[in-house]
Amino acid sequence: MMFLQQILAGLKKQLSLNSDKNIFYNKSDNFFDLSDVTKEFIIGNKKEIIDFFELNINKLNQPVLDIGCGYNSLLVKHLRDSGIESYGIDVLLNDKDEYLISDSWLEFDYSIEIWGTIISHMAFSNHLINNLKRSDGNYRRYVEKFSKILDSLKQGGIFYYAPSIDLKNIDFDRDKFKVSNDFFYYKNLKISKSNIIKN
Repeated sequence: MMFLQQILAGLKKQLSLNSDKNIFYNKSDNFFDLSDVTKEFIIGNKKEIIDFFELNINKLNQPVLDIGCGYNSLLVKHLRDSGIESYGIDVLLNDKDEYLISDSWLEFDYSIEIWGTIISHMAFSNHLINNLKRSDGNYRRYVEKFSKILDSLKQGGIFYYAPSIDLKNIDFDRDKFKVSNDFFYYKNLKISKSNIIKN
């Protein structure tokens, strides 16, 4: 996995030179005011995320990438403490560990067929939905990046995300991927979740 570490080191060096990396968040400061989806719930507790997606951490395909891992990257740290090669990406990171990438999800180069598991809980798809609803949203850019995320999965890799999104306008090879949708009940809320497996 030395190759991945070199990619991450190069990205971190590039990001340290990029003073505009928070532009994405500056434009979406009112995100929680605009999106109905975000009113459902947001959880950051590692156990709740594992339970939510029904993850068996002993059987996760590696390496794992958590998109929108949060400023404390609790799930990533828990997986690493459990011996699982894991990485996180978020512009709001507190820590500067070598396995954490402080960047926008839209700017990050996910590469091709590198990730065994990708998790994005109440992050990427929430923002995609929000951008669809906003008059100044950048929905197309999110849709393009969604396809790149799928391309970055290894064969047999899985992308877990919530909330679920309508995939009819997203261009990806439907023969190459199997999509599953489900619901999770949390404190009387019915929350949608999905996973996409690369065949």
